[in-house]
Amino acid sequence: MSENNQQTRAIRVLNEVDDLLLSALCNITAKDILDQCLPSIEEALKQRYGKLPDVIEIHDRKTETKRKVKGVVHEKFKEILQIVDLGIPVFLVSGAGMGKNVIAKQIADALGIPFYFSNAIQQEYKLTGFVTADGKFVETQFYKAFTEGGLFFFDEIDASIPEALICTNAAIANRYFDFPGKGRIEAHPNFRIIAAGNTYGTGADNEYTGRYRLDAASLDRFAIIEIGWSRAIEEEICEGNKELIDFAHVFREIVEKAGISCIFSYRSLDRINKLQYILPLGEVLKISLLKGLDVDDIQVIKGEIRSRGLENNNKYARCIIKPDLVEFSQPMKKKEEIQMERSEEIEKYLKGMYGNDWKEKDRIMREGPYKEK
Repeated sequence: MSENNQQTRAIRVLNEVDDLLLSALCNITAKDILDQCLPSIEEALKQRYGKLPDVIEIHDRKTETKRKVKGVVHEKFKEILQIVDLGIPVFLVSGAGMGKNVIAKQIADALGIPFYFSNAIQQEYKLTGFVTADGKFVETQFYKAFTEGGLFFFDEIDASIPEALICTNAAIANRYFDFPGKGRIEAHPNFRIIAAGNTYGTGADNEYTGRYRLDAASLDRFAIIEIGWSRAIEEEICEGNKELIDFAHVFREIVEKAGISCIFSYRSLDRINKLQYILPLGEVLKISLLKGLDVDDIQVIKGEIRSRGLENNNKYARCIIKPDLVEFSQPMKKKEEIQMERSEEIEKYLKGMYGNDWKEKDRIMREGPYKEK
């Protein structure tokens, strides 16, 4: 075959390949490309920058405007927002430390209204306000939210005296209330309310012994939503530390199964994530998670960890088994940032923990992680 014929055939083959590629590309939509590429792009961004903030678009039905809310939110945030936006009172139920107050504050921000709050009340004047001897009305957070507009967050409502709550039934359901010295007042159009508790208002249980059985009429005013742990919030707190998050989930499962009262809250996660780079993990877990547990409870937890083989592939589980092991987490930040001088707060903490030996402990920690033989 002559050289010209070979070149002609090669060109023809290339043209046919081009035609096939063009035909295939013409049948691919932008959505197909995004569906294929977006998961890889999101995972790469997550590995590099951590959990990216959610962007939720809020549509104001009254003004026909849209507002975007950015930030890491609970998976049930949008559901709660839609209910509260309709003016329906919501009762958030969860165990301690699950961020109910944070959700309420984020809802207020999303709706663009002020945030007011109150903890458990023992007397109704804490909500209604009262008139002093000289005739002056003393306002409360509830009064301001009711009259000026805003979201009122009633935290630990199930720890309140039930009789003190009955007075607010009309305010919540009918949106009018007879305030002392003020007479009947209609609720502001932007008045919203979220309550929160550790029980469903049905009384104390083995874990939350200081809770009351709330009046059925009071409970009937609320849409009740159960709040669980949020993976998105955990990833934000732990800066994407999957090993710590997985340990938290298994630990919660173990203590719940064993009936041990030990809360692995978001606050516990935050403390562990911050302290693990400056203190031995065994010490970090002791002061952040295992505080208050007796020897028998810790032995039960250790037994469950061993039975699941967790100490072999999770450093946090390993330091539960061997709390005296001097093991540090490898910094997730730049080396230069980790080696910077200790803050006054950390120095004060080390002095309190180790007394005159704090400088030696600090020197060991700054030299890098190691294990005792």
